[in-house]
Amino acid sequence: MSHVPPHVPWLAGLPPRPLCPVPWEGNTVVTSNGAVQLCCFSDAVVGNVQTEPFQAIWNGKTMQRIRRTLAAGALPPECRTGSCPFFRGDTLHYLIDRRDGAFRDGAAEQVQQIAAQRLAGTRCLLPERVRRGDRLRVRLDLRYSGEPGRVDVFVCRQDGNGVLRFLPDGQDFPVPALFDQGLAAPGATMDLADVAVDGSFADGRHQVCVALFLPDSDPNLQNHCFWSTTADVTVSD
Repeated sequence: MSHVPPHVPWLAGLPPRPLCPVPWEGNTVVTSNGAVQLCCFSDAVVGNVQTEPFQAIWNGKTMQRIRRTLAAGALPPECRTGSCPFFRGDTLHYLIDRRDGAFRDGAAEQVQQIAAQRLAGTRCLLPERVRRGDRLRVRLDLRYSGEPGRVDVFVCRQDGNGVLRFLPDGQDFPVPALFDQGLAAPGATMDLADVAVDGSFADGRHQVCVALFLPDSDPNLQNHCFWSTTADVTVSD
């Protein structure tokens, strides 16, 4: 997508998404006789809890083969059933929304273009340099126009070694700094994080990315990101 917001570091290295997410998410069916069916859209049996533990079935050779096939963009025999929305070629289904996001077929680009216009001039406010033991305050100078909206706000810090941490708590997986935050004209300064510069901060330049996503959406899907911006800060002793 040509208009995907730039500089969202945790999206840059993601592998392609599998054709179907179900075999990774635990949506299996266990029948009254112990048979474990692949999912509620397939009656293919991948094991039986009366003869082996569910964990062994879930991590067994059959499920591993199914996952490899789906990760390669193909449907295994177990999924080739008229009940499977991917086999049927459905375009409207919650599994397709879960895999591809809420905006598809060019809609994401349109939304991102509109967001870029409405947020023109918005920037991340950071000090140019902080010393270890100081506090790093991250703010967003919000310039917003247009209809009110709501977003989840993510703040990601990346050091020179490529290590990612999500502020304010330093998690290594995407967690919003602000949930369901309102956007409305004329905008204001948002306080996003105020963290101690401790031993988890390597010396040198750090890039801080602020990204706005659909509320309560998957932050690992590019088309859920409305807008992003970055700023740099240098850490030293």
